[in-house]
Amino acid sequence: MLTVDRVPFFDTSKQLSADSAILLGPPMGMTRLRNGVVVVADNKATTVRFFSAAGNLVSSVGRYGSGPREFQLVQLVGHCGTDTLLFVDEANMRFSFLAHDGRFLGTRKYTVPLQRIDCGLSGTVVEARDRGSSLPVASVAHRGTVSVSLRSFRDSLSMTVLEVAGGERQRWPSADGPRPLGKKTVIAVGKDVLFIGTGDSAKIRVFDLRGREQRSIPLAYRAVSIKRSDIQRFLEYLAERNPGVSRGRIEDTYGRLEYPETFPLHGEMLVDPIGRLWVEEYRPPWAATSRWSVVGSGGAVEAVVMLPDRFRLAEVGRDYLLGSWRDEDDVDHVRAYRFAERKLPE
Repeated sequence: MLTVDRVPFFDTSKQLSADSAILLGPPMGMTRLRNGVVVVADNKATTVRFFSAAGNLVSSVGRYGSGPREFQLVQLVGHCGTDTLLFVDEANMRFSFLAHDGRFLGTRKYTVPLQRIDCGLSGTVVEARDRGSSLPVASVAHRGTVSVSLRSFRDSLSMTVLEVAGGERQRWPSADGPRPLGKKTVIAVGKDVLFIGTGDSAKIRVFDLRGREQRSIPLAYRAVSIKRSDIQRFLEYLAERNPGVSRGRIEDTYGRLEYPETFPLHGEMLVDPIGRLWVEEYRPPWAATSRWSVVGSGGAVEAVVMLPDRFRLAEVGRDYLLGSWRDEDDVDHVRAYRFAERKLPE
């Protein structure tokens, strides 16, 4: 049995109240270091924030731009190896590697946009690139393929090891983008395996680092139909998140779309330090709570965890959960909660 504390042991709320310029936008990735320091990618300020274990801002690294030690669209992927942090900057189309003390260790350019990127404590960088769709142009919704490549974070070249289904796309009158409430491909990397879920099945596929499929992990998630009430709630969510856009415009843009028949069969995936896979039951964007299944090395679900309201999980530590939490004023905080595993009475 796995239980999560209701009160966080880390919260940036004190810093937020002291300086409203800190983390006004949604944080784009975060991680907690061994000394308790929490590192956050603040995309609104295009900088990397270092918070003390008490939640106070210690330092900021980087600034807006395209030169050395600069970002335009900064996202923290997480640990890459034991003492390196991996960041991706989609606008500058490059990776940046930082030491735990904030020193820049180098950058790597890439030429094809990434759909997904991950790294693990082994230092293996996993890159997923969209190869597009071969369906007729007349199709409104379509799903192409993504190629999955691997490389050491020290290498500049990657090797493609497999191809899987890509995320669902929606053809608009003048553009092509992710399909609202559509399925997407999620990738997580363990010490020596890749976990890949495509959202159209409750099975998570497991591959070795050469791209050879090893097994699959079946989950008890069931397909849930998308009703008209769900679509209306989605439109309300868009209106709430975009107060500067009229409801009529949102209705015209999103109200007439062809939505999927069912929600995806799962949400995000994370790997914890002991190699267990955490899989999120699909969470509609307007939902306040989320539930995760914890899968052990043998492929069996060891626990099902309900997280605190309005908390979005970003990292699982040995005894903590780190993520973003949005308050009643729609201000994002970074929080960490302790969790513990207890044996059930026999």
